[in-house]
Amino acid sequence: MYQNILIWILQAKTFLQLLGLTHRKNTIVGNELLRGVSGGEKKRVTIGVECMKDPAVWLLDEPTTGLDASAAYEVLRTMRTICDMGTYLFPML
Repeated sequence: MYQNILIWILQAKTFLQLLGLTHRKNTIVGNELLRGVSGGEKKRVTIGVECMKDPAVWLLDEPTTGLDASAAYEVLRTMRTICDMGTYLFPML
């Protein structure tokens, strides 16, 4: 049981690094009333949540909508890294 928890923790730390979110690991995501992470970071958090589920195929609906060019680039760079790890990714842009 503890071994599974340790594996999960290591996976979470790996995905935080992969997504460039290690500096935000203790930050609340936020909502309309509470300021949290930025829009691009919020998209990457959502990708990270899905990474922890370890899907074989991903369908992403407009993953860069509402982001500026820099944030969109970071999301696409992250998606490319995930593809390089052997996951099938289908973004609907």
